[in-house]
Amino acid sequence: METENLTPQIPLEPKPPSSFTKFATIFGIVLVVAIAVGATFYFKSSKPVNIDIVEESTKSVSDVVANGKISGQIYFIKEGDLWRIDANGENAAKLIDLDTLNGVALSPNKNNVAYTRGKKINELVTEYDGTKHEIEVEKNELLVADSKGTNSISIFNNVGQWGWISGTNLLWYETATLQQYFDWGYMGDGNIWIINLENKKADKFIEEKEVRRPQWSPDGDKLLFISTDELKVADRKTKSVTTIFKIPYVGGDRGGPAPVPAFHWAPDSTGVYTIFSAHLGGTTNTYQLKSEHVTAIKIGLGGEITKLMPDKPSPILNEETYPRANFSDGFNKIIYPRFADANKSHLVLAMYDRAEAKEYVLLENTGKAERGLLEYGKDLSLTQENYVYIIVGDGDWLYKQASVTLKKINYQSSTSEDLALLKNIGDTPVWNLHLSPKQETLFFTMGGGLYIMSKSGVQKIVENLGDFGDIQYYLE
Repeated sequence: METENLTPQIPLEPKPPSSFTKFATIFGIVLVVAIAVGATFYFKSSKPVNIDIVEESTKSVSDVVANGKISGQIYFIKEGDLWRIDANGENAAKLIDLDTLNGVALSPNKNNVAYTRGKKINELVTEYDGTKHEIEVEKNELLVADSKGTNSISIFNNVGQWGWISGTNLLWYETATLQQYFDWGYMGDGNIWIINLENKKADKFIEEKEVRRPQWSPDGDKLLFISTDELKVADRKTKSVTTIFKIPYVGGDRGGPAPVPAFHWAPDSTGVYTIFSAHLGGTTNTYQLKSEHVTAIKIGLGGEITKLMPDKPSPILNEETYPRANFSDGFNKIIYPRFADANKSHLVLAMYDRAEAKEYVLLENTGKAERGLLEYGKDLSLTQENYVYIIVGDGDWLYKQASVTLKKINYQSSTSEDLALLKNIGDTPVWNLHLSPKQETLFFTMGGGLYIMSKSGVQKIVENLGDFGDIQYYLE
């Protein structure tokens, strides 16, 4: 067994402030700037709270949050330091002061917090034409502290992706090597390690050509990931790797096997759920993909395919599509855009209830969002009992014409309520969305501030975050 023995290290004294890479800055500005999905809704609607840009609220956080209270904690990076604050905006505390932090995650048992800090170094590189020159790149060191931010130890000095394994106190990480993609930088190399914090010993788990979109199963026994155009599962105990699905080429404007849909573990870890919308016909794992239809399936760990709903005519679905398709928490309901007419000139947002074998139309008009109004990788609608909560975005942020509406829809009675409206968004990134249906409250960052938004108004609870600070929500 290949192992790596680690020596606990106390973090060094605070470093000078460090900014994110040039690529991350450009990416964030171009692709992200509002909270979002959907557009105008034609059900009967009550008048929402109208917030022009973000006017300073005179309300307290308890007034803004529905039902007067919300519990839990938020961990965030501010100016390179790690902070924690209660979800109600109280008891803000700086846990780690190093000025160079850029990632954070609380362990499942909430006893430890893992974090990364960046370090700029100079490296000699060789270009394709054989020329050599020195460049400045950043390595990310992975460390772990207790929940108070004390007693830090160094795990590894150069990592790519990393995180906690579900339901355990085990930490996994991918080692990084110097690579050239668009530009030179340290990126994950497909080697995944797992460390047991009790004995500080790291074991090599798998070695793959690439590991994209890694997700641990809810029981913590298996790692789901994409390698090239294959969906694979690695067993933590046996270290065996199995290909369960060949990702088909489903059309797109950028070439290659794109767009790649989102994959989600079943709650009992017995399979994986996904939604396709193929523009090209084809067969994958004996399953026939129809052209221009949205298709929801469950993939078993042996590669078996279960169809979850009738095919619906739909445009291509990917991370840039507006609005997005997603599942309810229990995968019993599927939300998706589809064409409402034979001419494919009109889109609606619909929901298929698997238990009832019935479709409900949620949005009669999906509108149109421009210039990366949507944050990548976020489900922008959630279900709770007979209600669907949808973050609806519309317009163009570049010209300060974007808006966001938080909607509550009773799909059984075909009625809706606009809980809040944020309009005239422009020139300011919006990021780190988190919707709490239980409290009918939306958390987000914008313009360097962390906000709470509900039907009672909007309130800033943290200032001066910077544009790209990491936010992790742990709400109860």
